[in-house]
Amino acid sequence: MTSYIGLPIFVISWGGYKLYYRTSLIPAHEVDLITGKREIDEEEEQFLAEEEAKGPRNFLQRMWDSL
Repeated sequence: MTSYIGLPIFVISWGGYKLYYRTSLIPAHEVDLITGKREIDEEEEQFLAEEEAKGPRNFLQRMWDSL
């Protein structure tokens, strides 16, 4: 039961935000998901290249990196 408490808290918080700030939903056909994608892809490629350059990582190094 306690694992489901997040759902009503989220709905109440989201609804309260929408009511307080009087914002509306953006229709799906108007949402822009393409602008800026090239920069994100380039940054991801750079990050992956840096990670690959580090070489193989043991368990402790992976744990340290995750912090």
